[in-house]
Amino acid sequence: MLPRSVEQSLGPSEPVSPFDQLPWIKEYRAHPEIYEEGGFGDRLPLYSQPEVRYAMGFRGSNFLTGKIQQVLFWNKKEECLEGAVYFGANCEGPPGRVHGGCIAATMDSTMGFFTVVYSGLGYYTLNLNTNYTKFVPLQSIVRFKCTCTNPQEGKRKIASLCQFFDPETNELLAESTAVFYHPPKDGPVIPLAVARKGMQSMTAEQFVEYINTANRKAAAKAAAAREEKKAQAKL
Repeated sequence: MLPRSVEQSLGPSEPVSPFDQLPWIKEYRAHPEIYEEGGFGDRLPLYSQPEVRYAMGFRGSNFLTGKIQQVLFWNKKEECLEGAVYFGANCEGPPGRVHGGCIAATMDSTMGFFTVVYSGLGYYTLNLNTNYTKFVPLQSIVRFKCTCTNPQEGKRKIASLCQFFDPETNELLAESTAVFYHPPKDGPVIPLAVARKGMQSMTAEQFVEYINTANRKAAAKAAAAREEKKAQAKL
């Protein structure tokens, strides 16, 4: 557990990682078939730039930023996402405990990233169910694991399970199940751009133009489909 003074001093330019000295995190980093993921920002370095986020449709900031710290690992053999979450002092619900909404939001976000790594596509949450088994102490680290629960149902929908464990006792603290939906080709391209290969080499200007062009094409295709449907209805 980090001292409150350290937690409150965390900033984007000088992050303090509470995970580096954990034995099981060291094991993950040493394993040849487990790869550390840096989240969306690692897959798309331009993700944090205001003009890029605006083009992708974002109008604010991620509400979990500054509240949690997370380390993510992709287990290639088991096809699952594993890692740890640290809940900061501003995640409090009941006295000295993490708010249930913060736990659910973190699980949703983690499973969302899992769908990108697992399938290479972007998804939206259709349904989220969370069950709480034990309180999570404030300013504590939990261990998590995300898996796919419907690998045979194709790519339009993915069902996922995320579980939080006590890293010392391995007791289940909470778990969420969710169904994620991949939009049709004429839908928004916002999350797809994060997973698509080749984006890492683009400049901010090139990426913004790519997003705007893709959205114009998607809008034109959708408008044409609507007009065709109206014409058929008149026959």
